[in-house]
Amino acid sequence: MKTFSAGLLFSLLFVFPAAAAVDADASLMYTYSAVNGDTLIKLANRFLIRKNEWQVLQKHNSIAQPDRIPVGTKIRIPVALMRTELAPVTIESARGRVESSAGTTTAGTKLKEGDQIKTGDDGFVTIKLADGSTVTVQSKSAVRLEVMRQLVNTGGVADSVVRLDAGRLETNVAKQRSPASRYEIRTPTSNMGVRGTAFRVGADDSGKKAQSEVVEGLVAVASGTGSTKPLDLPAGYGSFVEAGKPPSPPIELLPAPNLSALPTAYVSADLSFSFPSVTGANGYRAQVALDRGFTNLVAESSSSTPVAAFKDLPDGPLFFRARAIDPQGLEGKDAIHSFGIIARPFAPALESPAKNAKLASGKVTLSWKAVREAKSYRVQLAKDADFKQILDDKSLDAVTMASSSTLASGNYLWRVASKDAAGKVGPWSETIAFAVAAEAPLLKPKRGQKSIALELDVAGGKQYQVQISRNERFTNLVSDQIANTAELKLSGLSPNVYYVRIRVVTLSEKGAVEGAGEWSDIGMLEVYPNDWWLSSYHAPATR
Repeated sequence: MKTFSAGLLFSLLFVFPAAAAVDADASLMYTYSAVNGDTLIKLANRFLIRKNEWQVLQKHNSIAQPDRIPVGTKIRIPVALMRTELAPVTIESARGRVESSAGTTTAGTKLKEGDQIKTGDDGFVTIKLADGSTVTVQSKSAVRLEVMRQLVNTGGVADSVVRLDAGRLETNVAKQRSPASRYEIRTPTSNMGVRGTAFRVGADDSGKKAQSEVVEGLVAVASGTGSTKPLDLPAGYGSFVEAGKPPSPPIELLPAPNLSALPTAYVSADLSFSFPSVTGANGYRAQVALDRGFTNLVAESSSSTPVAAFKDLPDGPLFFRARAIDPQGLEGKDAIHSFGIIARPFAPALESPAKNAKLASGKVTLSWKAVREAKSYRVQLAKDADFKQILDDKSLDAVTMASSSTLASGNYLWRVASKDAAGKVGPWSETIAFAVAAEAPLLKPKRGQKSIALELDVAGGKQYQVQISRNERFTNLVSDQIANTAELKLSGLSPNVYYVRIRVVTLSEKGAVEGAGEWSDIGMLEVYPNDWWLSSYHAPATR
């Protein structure tokens, strides 16, 4: 994300230099409509800092009889002489690392004149002023509430000055109740005075160039020196100011990106949004918020390409906003896309059987990794990808589950969802497909010669375990071998009657048996001094 160093932001802009703001204060007037019984002395007591200066009101309004004012007379009162009172300021939302001289930064925290706010790399905070205006302070920014007052007995006419020492902010200014209202954003070298508008401000790291973009209303932009006539900047246009130069002529902001192809529902908290590029764009800024007005920001990203990646986004309805940035650094029109996330409790990572595993046994045990928030799991095993032919659908506390029955040869799919302590079931995990080839191999009767060799079917890279025993229970083995060739040669068998069985196995990387199919029927291997004979008589494998 692009950052702005302290003391450089706004160093070259904006509307009305600080000296001009002082002059404007001196000429600002509040207009009062007289009611029955009003006198200049009463009005001075009600509105003025020095209550005995009623003659000032007489001078400014040319009133001949100060104790007889006709009802409806418009009385102009210099704002500079009026009493003020502290106005309430509230943190509307805060996220990430936010520091405040008020001590806390939770939503609802009351702020006051003089309080300071700083945001970290992942910090965002929106404050709401008494007149309803909002200031959203973005990451790596420092703000001070320089003046937070309202004129006494005026019904809340605001006098608000926000000082931005570093960083970036966006503001939506409420429609002011009176021309006497003041709303300014000041920087170390400039200020911006607005009435009923929305705008953005930014400056590059070098401090040699600054940008402004007007979203709604009209803003007058001036260089930091105030040596040139302010530039009226309408909505949909931006201007940049370079050191020692007047503001650039209005530049039309780049069009909003097209977000129409983005999905509206996600089951992951880590998302990447990709959208078509905007002609003329040099970069892009993207944000995610809990509200369409983007006063409750949760994440921000900047990139040279139209891709925005975010991690650990919250569940629920969200809003994604993207804009293109032109070569001068002006940020274009916003595109907003609403979407939702249902990711928690997170789905577990599936372990075994692995994706596209080929198992030699129908006795299958499913296993997955534990999820910290999960108190139990729902597990499904099915024959089809739509999970309509379900073989198992269980809820359990463990992280393993044996299939209810021995699976026949075929293709299967499985998935798992987490369930939290409140009973909420999260999204399904990825679906894992695996296959079972569990049929027992056939023992083919065969007449031998002097050397004993069993024929094996090694099609598909199968591996076999072949056991030869002196008894039918295979408790007295004379040979136990793993073979993956078409022929298994046996040696060292003295004339006798032996018992043979075969099964398909899968081996680990270290050569250990980690999966096995069913044993074949038991065969009788009769070994003579110069001959041998193999026969199968279908004896039970568990015998």
